Amino acid sequence: MTDRRSPADSWALTQQFLDGGDIGDTSDQTLTLKSLQRTGKSGTDTTLDPVTFTYQMRPNRVDSPSDDVLPLTRPRLETVTSEAGAITTVTLNSPECVRGSAMPKAEDDNTDGSLSCYPQYWHVNGAQDATLDWFNKYRVLAVSTADPAGNNPLLETSYVYEGPAWHYNDNPLTPSMPRK
Repeated sequence: MTDRRSPADSWALTQQFLDGGDIGDTSDQTLTLKSLQRTGKSGTDTTLDPVTFTYQMRPNRVDSPSDDVLPLTRPRLETVTSEAGAITTVTLNSPECVRGSAMPKAEDDNTDGSLSCYPQYWHVNGAQDATLDWFNKYRVLAVSTADPAGNNPLLETSYVYEGPAWHYNDNPLTPSMPRK
């Protein structure tokens, strides 16, 4: 029996390492998707312009000037430019948690959903024991799409979150969060 299948499309992905610039060297770079390009394989190959992505660096960890832990900055999606040139821009909320003044009541109580940060145990600076720390969570506030090539009007969608809250994963196959 002869296999008559042939490729319909192929995709080329381009990655890049982004450096948060928060520790003074490049050892903490984060791998991100820079672009993806589609090639149609039906008859003569047709390669489209790539879909491209840009990022903004955001504080991941709720930093404190009084601790000896370096900031932890990570990329967050900012724009997506389509094959046809439309530019989609993502607007995120600003960090809301500030150590010493604006934090959830307790590590297991953010039921009012008013603050976008969450607790996580991790090995700070490579320590053997995990320590509780706090990390920022970013909500999408708006998404807008501009079409500079087609002169179409800006399309904007905004989002309101009513009563958001995080919770522990209660799946029986997920390990429990360690307690002090």
